[in-house]
Amino acid sequence: MTETSVLPSESAPSASPKQFDWRLFLVLCVLGFLASFLVIPYALALTDSASLTAFSGGETQVLVMTIAGQVCNGALLFPLIALGLLAGNKVGLGAPLLARLWKREPGKGAARKALLWGFVAGLLGGALVLGLSSASGLLIEAEYARLGLEVPDIQAPPPWMGFLASISAGITEEIMLRLFLMTGLVWLGSLFWRTPEGKPRAFVLWSANLLSAIAFGLLHLPLATSLALVTPMALLNTLVMNALLGIVFGWLYMKHGLESAMMGHFSTDLVLHVLVPLLFP
Repeated sequence: MTETSVLPSESAPSASPKQFDWRLFLVLCVLGFLASFLVIPYALALTDSASLTAFSGGETQVLVMTIAGQVCNGALLFPLIALGLLAGNKVGLGAPLLARLWKREPGKGAARKALLWGFVAGLLGGALVLGLSSASGLLIEAEYARLGLEVPDIQAPPPWMGFLASISAGITEEIMLRLFLMTGLVWLGSLFWRTPEGKPRAFVLWSANLLSAIAFGLLHLPLATSLALVTPMALLNTLVMNALLGIVFGWLYMKHGLESAMMGHFSTDLVLHVLVPLLFP
């Protein structure tokens, strides 16, 4: 693969700088802000009764604090989207499918291809994680037994909550990790390593993909610790599994755009947070 073939012209925007797309910015801000609230039922379902008693207001206070937290998270996306789009304009990354909607540019075939790639890659990624988890789960149980700890009994929230959380994560986390972080890293790398055409070199893209994938794995460690997954093997398992998925989402992003990465993230979570609870309640 040549270094200029990472971003195909059929689906990715040009690497030459262009004007800031305010309509795309506003659309992503609205999507991200609204999606932030969809995770609330899932988050509350993971809050155990012991945590609730730590607050004098009980469930009402937890609900208010959760909503307030999501308002902050949704608002935080605004500057991340702006910075991601600005950097993306310079390195040829972004959300090409959404950008084409109101420009009435031809691209239905590219849109179907990008979303289909995302959906299939996400399903395969979810299946891969399930397969690897079945093996790593045995090692984690053995570690808990060796340390004299009880393996936490984590009850998965109902599938409908998992569905809403899948939409939320697919939008908000891809904005943070791919549009903002990965694009910013590519832009920084392209200042030093770029092709004669001005595009970021392939190793810059893949290095940014790897680093943002590791950040994606680290992002899930606080949830793991809150669920009592605190042994080294359990934490490593959380980090590695999510980092592997992050690499897949990053590949979709640089190959087909942000929308494809969002679809991949969503379909992966469908497997993990909807299909699994349906089959193994």
